[in-house]
Amino acid sequence: MYSDQGLFDEARSGLEALDYFRLDFQVASRESFIKEMSAALEWEASFGYAPWTGHLDAFDEGIVEFPFRTHDRAVITISRFERLVEADDGWALGLLDVFQHAAWYYLAAGKRLIVLLQTDDKSFRTPRLGGKSARRDMREQMQSFPKI
Repeated sequence: MYSDQGLFDEARSGLEALDYFRLDFQVASRESFIKEMSAALEWEASFGYAPWTGHLDAFDEGIVEFPFRTHDRAVITISRFERLVEADDGWALGLLDVFQHAAWYYLAAGKRLIVLLQTDDKSFRTPRLGGKSARRDMREQMQSFPKI
């Protein structure tokens, strides 16, 4: 999780350089995010209707195959995540829980899914997701310590 846009961009580029398939989302609103995610996941082809309605159980099923039909390594980046939290914090945190579950699922299958978040809210913290809370990037954390 990042609040520093430069470090966030560096992490995205670094994973792409390591041949990760990359999907980028810039949150304008919850509704636009849902439509963009629906298009990226090819929702209609998979489920016969579009767009994804935002139902998290359906999303849990929808992310099971994508993007791993064609890629063993993928990164999903979400800029301005705080806008999803502001719109519906329970839903936004539920979305992270689905991502966490999917990442473990893919890891067990020998594949990798990484989700990077950027938020302009430096104080934002998550509760535990699947037993662990989302963590800030180590470089960003180190910058916050007082200089000795």
